[in-house]
Amino acid sequence: MLGIQYLFLFAADFSDDRTLVNYYISVLNFNRGEERTTVKPIYDLSCEFMSQETKNLAEKRHAFLENFNIDLGEEV
Repeated sequence: MLGIQYLFLFAADFSDDRTLVNYYISVLNFNRGEERTTVKPIYDLSCEFMSQETKNLAEKRHAFLENFNIDLGEEV
């Protein structure tokens, strides 16, 4: 049996407004690597390490799929 406690990524966001990093934080609930860190390969040195716990991923997936399609009768 195998368990995974965290997902992690290296965000390669070189934009001035940090669009990709902000998307990972606000929409996908990733955190910056303040509590957890990793050794970065040399090709990822300019990327930002981000992580997320996996314990609530099933609920987050369900909530995302429930709200994925916009109701065409609803005013946007």
